[in-house]
Parts: sequence; C-alpha cells; structure tokens
Amino acid sequence: MKRNLQSLGVLFAIVCCTLAYATTSNGTKLFKQFNSSVKQLVGVADDSNKLKIKNNLKLPESVIARALQQVQPAKSCRKLLKARAINNNDYYIDTLWYHNNCPNKESKLTNALTTQATFGENSEIIMHTDKEVLSYAITATDLEQKNYAWTTKKGMSYNLCGDIKSENPCTIKPCLVYLQDNNLYVAKQDFVVLDTINNNSAHFDISADNLPKEVPVFIAFIVYEDSMTAGQTITVSNTELYAYAKIYESRELPYDSIVPELGLTENVWGDKYIVKCDSSTTIGVVRDGDNGYITGIVTNAETFEVPISVILNGEVVPIISFGYNNGDSFDWSHAQSLTTLIINHVDNINNNFSGSAITDIYRNTKNNFYGDYSGVENIYLHLPYGAKRNDYYGFKRILIGDEKPYYPEPNNSDFVIKSENEDDFFGISESDEGFIVTEIFTDKDTIALPLATPYNEYLYIVNKFGYDSNYGYGSLCKHAPNLKAIVISEYYYYCDVNWSRNPFTTLYIKGDVLETRWNLPSSMTVYVCNQNFYSNYLANNAWRNASIQPYGWDFELFTIDVARKGEFAQTYIEKTDANWDLAMNVKVTGTLNETDLNNIKNITNLRKLDLSEAKFDKLPNSFLQNKTSLIEVVLPENITEIESNAFNRCSRLEKVVAPGVKIIKNSAFYYCQSLTDIDISKFTYIGNNAFAECKKLCPTKLADDIIYLGESAFYRTSITEITIPETITSLNSSLFQECSNLTKVTLPNSLVRIGNYAFYHCTMLQSIDIPESVISIGYDAFNGCKELREITIPSNVQSIGSSFISACDSIMTVKCKSIVPPTTGGNFTNGLDLNHCVLYVAPFAIDAYREADNWKDFYIIKPLNEPVKNIYINRPMSFDLQSADNAVLQENPNMTLTYNNNNNTVGQLSASGDGTLSAGVFNIFHSFDNRDKNYYEYANDYRTTLVNNAENMRADSVVCTINFKKNTWHFISFQYDVMMKDIVGINNTDFVIRQYNSANRAQSDSIVANNNWEDVAADGVLQAGKGYIIQVANNGRDSLNNVYDAVVTFPSRNTVTKNKLFASTNVIVPLEEYPAEFAHNRSWNLVGNPYPCYYDMHFLQDDFTTPIVVWRGRNYQAYSPVDDDIILRPNEAFFVQRPIETEQMTFGIEGRLDYTAATSTDVTPGAKAPAMMGKTTSNRSVFNFNVEGSGSDDRARIVMNEKATMNYNINTDACKFFAEQPQSIELYVNGDVRYDICERPLANGIATLGMRVATAGTYTLSLNGRNIEGWTVILTDTETGSSVVLNDTPYLFEAKAGETASRFVLTFKQSQTNAINGIETSAANVRIVNTTGAVVFEGNINNFRATAPAGVYVVVEADKAYKIVVK
Repeated sequence: MKRNLQSLGVLFAIVCCTLAYATTSNGTKLFKQFNSSVKQLVGVADDSNKLKIKNNLKLPESVIARALQQVQPAKSCRKLLKARAINNNDYYIDTLWYHNNCPNKESKLTNALTTQATFGENSEIIMHTDKEVLSYAITATDLEQKNYAWTTKKGMSYNLCGDIKSENPCTIKPCLVYLQDNNLYVAKQDFVVLDTINNNSAHFDISADNLPKEVPVFIAFIVYEDSMTAGQTITVSNTELYAYAKIYESRELPYDSIVPELGLTENVWGDKYIVKCDSSTTIGVVRDGDNGYITGIVTNAETFEVPISVILNGEVVPIISFGYNNGDSFDWSHAQSLTTLIINHVDNINNNFSGSAITDIYRNTKNNFYGDYSGVENIYLHLPYGAKRNDYYGFKRILIGDEKPYYPEPNNSDFVIKSENEDDFFGISESDEGFIVTEIFTDKDTIALPLATPYNEYLYIVNKFGYDSNYGYGSLCKHAPNLKAIVISEYYYYCDVNWSRNPFTTLYIKGDVLETRWNLPSSMTVYVCNQNFYSNYLANNAWRNASIQPYGWDFELFTIDVARKGEFAQTYIEKTDANWDLAMNVKVTGTLNETDLNNIKNITNLRKLDLSEAKFDKLPNSFLQNKTSLIEVVLPENITEIESNAFNRCSRLEKVVAPGVKIIKNSAFYYCQSLTDIDISKFTYIGNNAFAECKKLCPTKLADDIIYLGESAFYRTSITEITIPETITSLNSSLFQECSNLTKVTLPNSLVRIGNYAFYHCTMLQSIDIPESVISIGYDAFNGCKELREITIPSNVQSIGSSFISACDSIMTVKCKSIVPPTTGGNFTNGLDLNHCVLYVAPFAIDAYREADNWKDFYIIKPLNEPVKNIYINRPMSFDLQSADNAVLQENPNMTLTYNNNNNTVGQLSASGDGTLSAGVFNIFHSFDNRDKNYYEYANDYRTTLVNNAENMRADSVVCTINFKKNTWHFISFQYDVMMKDIVGINNTDFVIRQYNSANRAQSDSIVANNNWEDVAADGVLQAGKGYIIQVANNGRDSLNNVYDAVVTFPSRNTVTKNKLFASTNVIVPLEEYPAEFAHNRSWNLVGNPYPCYYDMHFLQDDFTTPIVVWRGRNYQAYSPVDDDIILRPNEAFFVQRPIETEQMTFGIEGRLDYTAATSTDVTPGAKAPAMMGKTTSNRSVFNFNVEGSGSDDRARIVMNEKATMNYNINTDACKFFAEQPQSIELYVNGDVRYDICERPLANGIATLGMRVATAGTYTLSLNGRNIEGWTVILTDTETGSSVVLNDTPYLFEAKAGETASRFVLTFKQSQTNAINGIETSAANVRIVNTTGAVVFEGNINNFRATAPAGVYVVVEADKAYKIVVK
C-alpha cells in the first residue's frame, strides 16, 4: 500500500533522536478511522512468540483438540547480511551515516510531523493500524527542496543497525524507507520487542538489497500504541547506515577472446569478464555501458545466487540480466550439479533452461521477469509473499512465500499456508483491508480458521474469511467436502460467505457478531462461546434465523412443579410473573394432563424441556410442532409412543432422550434438521416420514425386532451405514431417498420388496447386495446412485420399475440372475453408458433378454458364467438347454413355476435341447377355480405349465402348492406319488381328500353313481396318475385382519415317479377293468392329466373315442374327444370308462399346451389333430341341448348316427354323473340309462330330456351342434303342453326344485320342405303351432293355406310333426 506525501514540511536531519509518545487528537482520530484495518502484526514468527499468540488467542477448551490450528514460523530462503559481516575485505562499503560520530550519542529525537500522511495501494508495511502510533520520526533533509541526505545507487545493498532502549516495555519497528514517484515505500523493517527479559533494550539490524536506483532513502521508527504509555521516552543509539557491494575476483578478456563454456563468444558484444564468485563457481559477464549481463556459468555447486552487482575495473556494475539476448548460447553442460538458482535482483531473464539440472528458482522480489526465457516446465518458481502467480508462465508450479510443492494449488487465493499439524491448508488472499481466508483444504469435518499468517518473515492476524469476488459460491470449501463445522477466533470481524453454497452447517465463534453479506439460514447452528455476546447474535438480523446456541456455558434451569393436573400454566405464571419469554431451560414435575402438555408450547424461547419426572399417559398429537427454539427433550420412562407430528419441524432440536419409547408415529420428527442424538435401536415401529429431512441424523442400528419402516422414514438423513433386521420384509417407498452419505446397506434374507425411490439419489452408495428373497424392485429404486459400479438382480425378482438404475452413470456391470426377464414398468437404462455397460444373464436366457422389452435396450449382453441357484418363472419362457450350459446348472438350482394374479401373469416353461438341468426342488404354484361354462376359459384359475422337450431334465424333489377356491370340491391328480402325511395346509388350512371306489360302482344296480367316495387313509398315498377330490377351508386371519387363502402343499414322495413330471414323450395312462352287470357302471377310472400343462384331448392316440367326465364345480359334464374341444387343465382328474379290449389311454405330446394357448379365444383346440376331427362326419349329427338359468348351466347331447345302436356303448356314450345333492341344474337324456351323451340311430325320432333342479326359477333351453342343418327338433314341454322348434328359437320355462325325469319330449325329423304348399298330407284336421309354442290353427290344412301369414310353423298331424315356412 502507498503512503502519499502531502505537506510534510521541513524534516530535520538529526543524528540522534528520542521518540516521546503522547496521544494526540489527530492520532486518536486516525486511530478510529483505521481501526478496522486488519494487517495486524502480532510478532516475529519464532517459537516464543507463536506460543504467546496461541495463548492470547486460545479457543474454548471444549472445542476438539484438532481444531487448534496455528501457522508455522516464516522462513527466508537466505540469511540476511549483518553489519559485522560486511566489515571485511570482501565488500565495497560506503558508510552513509554513523550515529557514534554525533556529539551527543543519546540525544532525544523529536516527533516528526507525519500525521498528514495518507495511504495508497502499493505500500508494503507503512500504514496505520489499531496497534500503531500514528507519528513517525524520519531522518532526512529538506524534502520540499529535494535536498536529500542519502540517494540510492543501483547495485548497492543497504544496512541499518543500531540499539534501541525504552523506559518501559514496548514494541517498535525500525524501517528503511525510500521515496519514489512521490510515494513512500518500506524497503525493509525489523520488529523489536522491548520487555523485562531484555531489560527494555535491543539491537536492530536491517538489510535491504534491492532498492531502486537514485531514490531518497530515510530511517523511520513505528511505535505500537498499545505497547506503551503516554509520555514514555525511547532512545536510539549506535545507529549506522551502510551501502555496500560484494567484491568478486574478476578478469577482463581481450576483445577477440572467447570462452564458450562461459558464453563469451564472438556473438557477444561488449567488454568480456570472467568473474569468480567463490571456489566452486565462475560466471561470464559482459558489460554494456553501466550494466552487466551474465552469459554463462561453470560450477560444481548445488546452489547459486545471482549477485546484485560486480565490481569491474573499480566500478560497481549492477547485474541486470541472467543470460544474453535470447539465452540460446547459454551452455549448461558445465553446471549440471546446479539445482537451485536464486535470482533476487535481476528482472531480465534471457535464458533457455532446457539443458540445465535446475529444479528450483528462488526470487525475493515481487517484480515480474521480463525477457525471453524457456525450458522451465520442470522448474518450481519460488516467489515472495505479494507476488502474483498469473504474472509468470511455463513453470512446473509457482510457489508463493512458504509454499512447498506438496501444498495444494489454490484457485482463488494469493498463497497457501498450512496448519500446525500439517494436515490442513488454507488459501490466503491479501487486500487493502488485510488477510482473508479464501480457500480451505481439508478432509476433516471440523476445522479452526488460522489465527495468523506468515508474510515476509512476520506473522499477521487473519480476521476475515470468504471470497467476495464471487460471493463464496462454493470456492471457499471446494476442497473441503466433509467440512461440517468451523471454529472462528475473536479476531475475525467479517465473513463473506454464501452459506447455502458451502457444506458446513456449524460455527463456533469466540468473538462478537461478525459482519456478513448474507443472512444465515435456519439450517445453520452457531455456538457462541462468550455469554456476553449471545444477545447480540439474537438481535442481529443477519444471524437471528440461525440456531444460536451457548457453548461452554448455559442458561438458568427453571423447575415448574405442578401440584395438580391442569395447573401448569398457573404455576408457570406465578413463578415468572407471566413472562413467557423468560424461561429457556425448563424442567416440569408433577402429574400432567393434555391441557398442561399443550400449554408448554406457550413458552416462547423454550430450549430444553425435561419431563423425566413428570407423570402423564401419552404425548398429544403435534405436541411441540414448529417449536423452532427447542434443542433438547427428555421424556419419562412410561411413555412408549411418540405421536404423529409431535416434534414436526422443530428445526433446532438436537437431542431426544426417550428411554421407554417403542413406537414412532408418522412425521413425529419430520424436518428436525439439527437432530443428531436419539437412540432408535429400541424402536419397533417407525412410521411414514418419521425422521424425514432430519439432515444431521446418522443412526447406525435398528431394533432386532422392528416390524415396520415407513415410507420416507429416513428421507434425506445423514445415515452412512445400516443393517436391516430379518423382521423386515419390505423397504417402503423413499425409505432412504437422497441419503447422500449412505455408503453401505445390509439387507435381510427376509426381504421381499424394494419400494419405489427406496435408494433414490444415494450418491455415495457404492455397493448393494440384494438377497435372493426379493421378488420386486420399484421404479427409481436406485436412480442417481452414481457411485454404484455394479448391481446384481437376484433370481427370484419378477418385476422391476422404470428408471430403477437410471442416471447411475458409473454402472458398468448389470447381472440379472432371473432366468425369465423381469417385467419392467418402462425404460431403466437412461443415463447408463450402453457402449460399455454389460448385461450378464444365464447363457440359455440370452435370447429371451434380447427380445424382452427394455432389456433389449442393452447393446452388450453376455453369458453369466456363474452357477444358477434359482430359476423363477412367472411368465412365458423358453429354454434351449445346450451341453455348454451344464457348467452353470451343475449346482442343482431350485426351480419355481408360479403366477401373479394381480397382473394375470402365469409361469409357462418350454424346454428343449440336449443340455442337463437337474433341479434341486422343483416348485409348482397353481390357483384352482371351477371351470367356466365354455370349459376352456377360466376366471380365477391360474395354472402354471411345463412343456418339456429337453432330454435331460429332472429334480431331486417336486412340490406342488395350490391355492384352492374354498368350500367346493376340486378334482386333482399328480404325476408323482404323494404321502398323505407330507401334505401341509398353509396357515392351518383344513382339507379333506377322497378317492373313488370304481369296484363299488361296478357292483351297483343304480343308474345314479352315489356313495362311491371314501376318505384316503392318513397314512395312505396319492398315487401318480390317479385322480382324487379335495375340499379346503380356512377362516383364519392375519395380523392385518385379512382372511387367509386356503393353500395346500403336495411334496413328492422320494420315488422314481417324481420325474414323471418331466415327460418329454407320449404318456400311457393304464385303465383298470371293473366288470359290471350294466355297461354304464363298468370300468370307470378316475385318472389325471399326465402332463404338467394343459392338454388338448383331440390328440389322444389309438382312435380313443370314449367320452370323459369332468367336474365343473357344481355338476359333472361329459365330453367327447371326437366332438368336443375339451382341454384338460394341469393336475386335473377326470372320469373315463375303459373300453372293451382297450387297456390304456395314450396321450400324444402334440396335445400339450401352455397357459396362453389353452386360454386364448384365438386358439381352436384340436386344430392340429385332423385325424380325430375327421371322425365327426356328415352321417353323424351332434345335438347339444344347453340349459341355463338361476346362476347354473348344463348340457345333454344326442348324436344321431344310423350306424349306432339304441343300447349303451362305452366307446361313444356317457352316462350322467350326479352330485349327491343337486347344486345346479343337471340335464340328461332319459332312456334305458340316464345319458350325458347318447349316440343312437333316428329310429322313431323321439327322445326324452329329464333334469334335476337345485334352485327353482326361470331357465332357457337352447340347441346347437354339428351337422344339424336340415334337421328339425321340436321340443314339447310335458308340463305346459307348449311346443317349440329349438332350431329357430330357445325355449323359456319355469322349473321347480327337484327332479323331473321326462319334462321334455324331443321330436327329430329331417325335412326337405321349405314352403306350405310342399306339405304332403291328406289329413282333414291338423294342429299348427307358431315359434312361441302357441296353437294358431286347428282344422283342415287347406283352409290354412289361403289365410296363413308369413312365418315359420310346426304342423302336428297325429304322431308326426312337420316344419313349414310361409313366404
């Protein structure tokens, strides 16, 4: 900084002086004017002063030890010359002034009138501070006449030394000052402390060796105001001022001589000299006029300091350049030992350093180089404090002041200092107002700002931090990512920080309120270490929004003892004279009610609340919601729950003591941004948003018996590592969303679901091990987890939400162990580097992933060569197993075929290939419901399927788990043996299993097949291929009061039958012979579908045409493999008669269907079996009589076949099976047998339909069939006498509950007439009936012809009937 001379007047040339200090009005005024100046010198940077500084600036003892940071002593790269050292023959000496020559060696100096001085920008140390006396004694002559006592010469160094003594202790700075361009500058100064240790006297010694040429030089003394008392006398004696130059041995060369190794060649113009600097070093010098240039160097030394001048032919010649012209002729080959170069006084550098071994160049002047230099890219340049890095180019690095190469490089600071423990660093900037901390370099979470900074051999107070040029937008803490707290000494007075752009949220301040450009947010906590300043912070608009807390002291504790319930407010008013602002720390005792607890909110500045000795049953909802002054709460042991919103938005709440609490309800601590101290390890229930936005909360342990973690429970907390207990099955939505410090989570094997946004933007999460138990991962679950390098999706995962790993730009590996590509809610690869990110899946699943939505977005899909442990299939999936896949299947993976009724997906596996798949446990899951009336469409029936064409597929065991519709019979069969004792009802499901006694049926003389069921013995076996019936019940409820499903598991018996499940060829089902008197009771077998898939019965082999009978839930229905599109369901049992001379049924593999094919309305069963379909020929007419009403339906069939007989034929007919008690309507053809299917010739064309009705009501009977064109079927209702042509319209009728064996008479006729004139009859009288069954005419047919309206009619003549059409 400059000091402008205004009117100094005449200064006396005095040879000895004493400064008499007295406070003046001018001095006082100036003192106030500049008391904010912060370049405050605190002492020479030696150990004693450093200790003194640390003691003076001692921080609160409670602040952690590492926060006590202190700067190191300032060190110079060279020692200063002393007066005694220059009194020898090595120096040219010009004694400018010697105090001992004065008549009075200790005469008093009068005060120099310099108080009118002002200050500019470039002065170094001359300035006024709140520690300096504002009067100077400057020894000079008449300044106005410019008759100066001493004028400098270029190339000379100057030394001022002497003795100084005071009456009392004080601090003084002797200075060498020079005048240039009408400004005073300090060339060099000393710092002298006079105290009792040195008897208030000391010697001072100042050397300055780079003063400008031909400028006036003066002597000045600066006295520190607070170091002395008014009227104190200071005596200066033995003062001496020298100008000197070092004398080197030199030799001038003849004009035409050359010394190439010293750069003295024919290209050099001027007088050439060889100068020997010492025994190790010789330089070449060219003199051009009054200046010298170094042209080369020969040395074996490691360090060389370029001299300020050399004496050539008796003249002092300043060295102005290192190198000559562009320096290309500089030969470094003879100076390879030289690593350190000191260039303090030379500003012109013309040199190429490429061939040198130089690693470090030191310079003690702030002036920039000029000239042409290069080859410095491997050289460190060391500059003094105050130099600007940007003024230099090309160097490996610019180091300012005491900086070392290992110091961090600053972005916005003038120089960097290190802390006392050398772990941390600070960027310091210099300004007119002093020294500022502008950058912090640390990995710690807490740090103390430096008390002082070294600067040109001294320590100066630092008392400002922040960076005003960009308002602290992240630059202050750019290199302090973990910083949470800053300790600030009382010497700081200003902070220029944008608080929201920096990571720290806590300040420890020893002093009074700091000035700041930005208001502090509520998220900031300020600990005031001095109680005297606390109220100042609360009153200051910039600071009042922050949490202002005491540190090292506390407020008075108010105890409110409530004598009776409801009297808290009264007791408080009496104790505080109704001052609700008074109490801050409050303890409440006595018995409280809800009113008392609600009145606690009225304490305006409540900080600490102790309820440990209070008695009450529960906290009210929203107890202290929005009480932003609250910092600590203690609850009594009997309180087990913290109610919803109890401490919602208590933004300064830090500590909660809750010894008995087990349950935290919704939003109880929402937005408690300062909460750090609460033990959650005993909480068994944590509700939604319970700790959301508690940004400082870092819990480490959850209760082992916790049962619930609510949505967003830990949203935006500081949690770093957590283990989820085995009691948790679901991570609810947003549970750990935006926990930016979370690095590790251990998930339990009980986990089933990871919710939406569960780990959204957990930017520090480095790995996640998802257990095999997980079946679903929600959308955005890991979105923005930028530290994740790899993620493995376990084999049981069925569904994945959209964007679940979007914006995870570090993920390079995705392993999906799920054999079936999990369903995805949408794209999830946004933000992944698909050019390098690799998806790994099982080798035999690659094709499936390349076709699956969203998975096919991966460019690179490779085989996952890890053992497959689980194969989970809940959708259509095809395996082409190859022998190359055996390696990943060698550990017998468990397989699961299952369904999801929520999204109507069913596991469907189709396997092929010659590879080996030997499963451990093969799990099959079904959901059973009744058949729909269309017999191949099912509403709630989900049966998984396996269509196996693989050659080598087996399992160690098979378990089939079925969710049954309750309270109805189900017909079941298994491909393997099942022991009754191994069957388990899940959640105490009750069940009964029965088997059919076919032998008993064969002995019956009844046409109704009743009383043939019997229970399977408890130690019995459900045999492979045989059929059984089961009924289940479960009225139990879970913890949420939901009724349990009725679920039963059927594990395989450890026999060879377990691998019948994997049949890949035709299957033969043997049929037992049961002789009977009546054909319709003969050889009935209850068997099952032999394949674990649906089966199209058209594909039965060996011309097997015998009908089968299936249970539809409330009645039986017979189906013909020839005439019906019947599809058997997996594990479905059915009745079938063994035909004569036929021992078996053969199921061809072509009939196997998966769930999709079997239940699709676009698929026609039997379409692939033309041979079977060919049996339905034109000489067979199939009439299906369908009845429907009162919530039930049934069908009876008559097949007109002139080749058939009127007797019961096992190959084509099926007798009607009845439930023991009718559960719906049951329709049958009543003849010699009650038929379900009756194939017969036309004969007399008459048939009878009977029925059993469970529920009286209105029913409709209709007709459909095959090859029935040209036939007329007339139905006559024997109860009402009504007739109707069923070909044209259904018949609507009323039916009572019970059985009617001959309710309807059917008349069949093949008619060739389609007009009334075509009727051939001679009868005089006929009866004519319209399509509704009403008789419209009786009489001679000829009379009807003339008047008959157009329509369709039935003409009844005796026992014959004709269909006629009147056009």
